[in-house]
Amino acid sequence: MKNLRTPTGLHIGSRWIPAGETVPGDVASFNYEKAARKGLIEDTEGAEIRNVQPTGQAPAQAAEAPAAGRTFTEEEFGRVQRDRDELHQSLATAQQKLKDAETQLTQARQSAADPADVAALAEYRDVVGELLPASFPSRKVLLDNGYYTLDSVRYADDDALKAIDGIGDGRLAEIRKVAPLTISEE
Repeated sequence: MKNLRTPTGLHIGSRWIPAGETVPGDVASFNYEKAARKGLIEDTEGAEIRNVQPTGQAPAQAAEAPAAGRTFTEEEFGRVQRDRDELHQSLATAQQKLKDAETQLTQARQSAADPADVAALAEYRDVVGELLPASFPSRKVLLDNGYYTLDSVRYADDDALKAIDGIGDGRLAEIRKVAPLTISEE
């Protein structure tokens, strides 16, 4: 193709062509038809602008060429590299955030399991006894009335427990299934 010029300026192949200059018509990787539709190139004699066909290949064969054999322009390759670099940076940032979160989690676990606290709690349980578990029947009512441990419930007689507002015969039966009455020998 001859008689091509660019009214706007154009990057073709590996060069920049300023506005009003002649455009080479033999760059195989450039899409002349698309550039013409966008108004980036024009034929000075008004001829139809067609893409360059590789030597020895008919137009139908060129349209059927596989995408795997496609060559990229420097602009396309640069864009792909920039996208890859941005994705790599995003991945590095996400990995750093994950590492920071793991460090914070490890520190939180270490501070929550302070050996001095664990020893003090074990000593407390040895002296006081086992606390009422969260699933214990009428736990809140018992705690509100001073029954904090299983032993305190086991050693309380049935009349004392039934005297608590909120504990009747049904609740007492549930409590005794978990903490049967223990008679102290005095």
